[in-house]
Amino acid sequence: MTDFRVFFRAIDNEVAIDTDVVERMVGERAEFAPLRPFKTYRLFHYGTSNKYFYALLVLFFILLYPFYVLCLALVQMARCSASVKNVEGQVLLLNANRKAASLFCRFYKSSDYVSFDFERGRSSLSGSRLDIAHYAKVSDVLGAACDSLLASVMWPIYRRPYFDFPQLYVAYEWFLYYRMLVRINHEMRPEKVYFANHYDRWAVMFDEVFGDRYLTLIQHGKFSNRFSLPHKLRNVKRVVLLDRDSFENLDQFLQCPDNLDVHVNVEPIDLSPVEADGSSVLVIGQPQSSVLEIQLVKLLTIDFPGLNIFLKPHPLYGDSSYKEIFSLVTLVEKDFFPEVDVAVCYESTLGTEYEQCGIPVVWWGDRKPMDISSQLRAMLNAN
Repeated sequence: MTDFRVFFRAIDNEVAIDTDVVERMVGERAEFAPLRPFKTYRLFHYGTSNKYFYALLVLFFILLYPFYVLCLALVQMARCSASVKNVEGQVLLLNANRKAASLFCRFYKSSDYVSFDFERGRSSLSGSRLDIAHYAKVSDVLGAACDSLLASVMWPIYRRPYFDFPQLYVAYEWFLYYRMLVRINHEMRPEKVYFANHYDRWAVMFDEVFGDRYLTLIQHGKFSNRFSLPHKLRNVKRVVLLDRDSFENLDQFLQCPDNLDVHVNVEPIDLSPVEADGSSVLVIGQPQSSVLEIQLVKLLTIDFPGLNIFLKPHPLYGDSSYKEIFSLVTLVEKDFFPEVDVAVCYESTLGTEYEQCGIPVVWWGDRKPMDISSQLRAMLNAN
């Protein structure tokens, strides 16, 4: 039986994350919507349209929602196999984050594990790999469809805002994987489970489904300490950190961080020398800060002539949003890590990895491009 309280906890966290993204972008056009076509009224309000038009869109979404769920169920039904083989293994990786596989392989050197790859987490792994979407049974598909429709009915019962109703865009996929993982946990009974989602809807799901296992969370990116989550993870037993300083922010999303088994895995990346005369800076791109990064590059070009600016776009979202500054930067491929004088980063794992290599990193925080530019000039001039 599906526990709808878990789903609504997951949705509450997603709304909190969305709200945090928008609050950082006050005064900027809200162009960041990587997960869903439109997320919440908070995001829509900043730079897209007014609340009345958004209200009509929400109403339109509500009317079409049953057909949307039906279409998703039919597509998934076609992917179901006649029989689903049993999977055996004591170590399970829930690969629902694109960085999860590479981080996991850093410290887990054996190939004796099973990885369930979600759509966002596919990567080359040495262990047994299974696409979780092909592990669904017909009963999972039908159950997820029913759960999704029930969730829409229960939305007002759980007193969730009307304007946040489009968050149900993710409901079918969430319920499908929830049902599958409950079955996998019961059949496979893994001894250890790893994942790399800090506080999103997947993290809430994994924390609940595998709460009776030795559950390990792998850090990816910089832990944020600027927003409050309505629901913290309760069942994580162990955390693998990329740097020792991150321990201070664990209480942002874990309920009992003092009782954790904490392991710090510091393994520097391989930097490559670059042919550049003068000082160099690497801008580590992320979708939620791309507007600010473009402004920063323009400022640096004016204020620091001759500076070699390297831009490494986020591997998932590409470089299309940076077209206007292509002539001002050197684009960096996803598997290339230039050895620069300083890096600029928002909350990416790569920023932490550059710090481990001894490269100073300027973290955005809540600052504006002008503040970052001033700090970079001071640092580079000092060298």
